[in-house]
Amino acid sequence: MNFLDANLDVLFAHLDESLASRILHAVWDRLLCVLELMIVPSLGEDPKERKPWDSKRLAFFAKFVEILETYFHADGAGLADEDIHSPSYRQLLHDDRVVRYPKQTLLLTYTQYKEQLMLQNARTVGPTPASAPATITPPTSPFAASPPSVSPVSAGEPRPQRIYVHDLDWILKLLKMRGARDFVDAELRDRLG
Repeated sequence: MNFLDANLDVLFAHLDESLASRILHAVWDRLLCVLELMIVPSLGEDPKERKPWDSKRLAFFAKFVEILETYFHADGAGLADEDIHSPSYRQLLHDDRVVRYPKQTLLLTYTQYKEQLMLQNARTVGPTPASAPATITPPTSPFAASPPSVSPVSAGEPRPQRIYVHDLDWILKLLKMRGARDFVDAELRDRLG
């Protein structure tokens, strides 16, 4: 943190405030992407090398994200709350919550999201953007203490207003980590072919 702090001091001392703020925002967004890859690996990684995190590791991760949020907010002198709570941040909180779900819940969620996506596409003209961020309602408590006992798309859970391919991808990544490699491969082949 000292290295980052020293470099940010130099950045703000020698750049226009608006440019320095844009750079700080870009650093925050990139950091969120790196953090997301820590808990949800890419689809190309070998699942044998990555195992789901245990509750202690997830609790440490949650605390680390809170510390980074406070650091980048800097008691109002850093990023504004709306910049910190960006779509990438909400996606990270959502991923942290959903990574705790068991394989069966993830399979059910994937099927429901896929059906909703197909209905959306049938109602709209033109393709749904594959790289568009998911519209996720942040959970009331961003880091749950234990896995929920219900499907993430049940009535009691926050649910995306609109589903994108990205929503399906993160579920596939988690399923691959949980040993559903054949299912994931079949779904990817189905998308391509």
